Amino acid sequence: MKKIVPDPPISYFSVISDLSREEALTQVSKLMDCMNRTLEAYLGTEPIGVDSYLLENVEILNQLMRALIAHAVAKEAAP
Repeated sequence: MKKIVPDPPISYFSVISDLSREEALTQVSKLMDCMNRTLEAYLGTEPIGVDSYLLENVEILNQLMRALIAHAVAKEAAP
């Protein structure tokens, strides 16, 4: 029987290679604040169709943060 394995997550975003680790983490912090406000708006709205739009925004913010965090980790590991 063939084991079903999900595809690994694909990052649709890339980060400018000369962005410093500190700048990347600063942007992650800003995106986390934005995600927090978006989730607060999602939890405070009536389900009239806007809720799915807000969740899509959260997913995009998540992908952006993942790319920036991976970049920061790579910068930290580099000599």
